[in-house]
Amino acid sequence: MEFEGIDLKRVVNIYPCVVVRHGEETTTISFEWFDENSQNVEKVGYGLIFIGVDGDKRELFFSTYEKMLEAMEEIASKLQQPQ
Repeated sequence: MEFEGIDLKRVVNIYPCVVVRHGEETTTISFEWFDENSQNVEKVGYGLIFIGVDGDKRELFFSTYEKMLEAMEEIASKLQQPQ
């Protein structure tokens, strides 16, 4: 079961995030942090961070919140399918 090269069977956590720019630096932050600090950073997109069973980390980025939600729905659908 793969999602854009990510083996969902090996994923233990998925975290949605906001991609922001502050000065020259671009990074991912939690939605909670963004809600509290949005005036200090520029939002440039959204992402999903996948943490694997071995602690490996993969990220997918989206230009809009809606695209990220679509990906989350597709992932949920794939995870509900019998294996």
